[in-house]
Amino acid sequence: MEPFDSIEKWISEHGSAAILRDHVALLKSKMEALQSEVSGLKTENHVLKTERDKFKAQAEKLQAELDNIKSQTPKFRSGKIVGEVDLTTD
Repeated sequence: MEPFDSIEKWISEHGSAAILRDHVALLKSKMEALQSEVSGLKTENHVLKTERDKFKAQAEKLQAELDNIKSQTPKFRSGKIVGEVDLTTD
């Protein structure tokens, strides 16, 4: 963490208060926690993208199967073969 090292050096060289060192230490710990969180979120994002891609592939496969079935199925309406299958019931 180069920026913090230079700040610490400046604090030491200029005899600044220990409070400033504590602030730098706090910033370091917060930055490390955020880096850890970012790493976890990147991993989760990768897992979710992989899962999404799997579902997309599955949806495309199922759509192709459905299209194939539709093309092979006769289409009835009121007892006559016409446009599409009418599966509604009143």
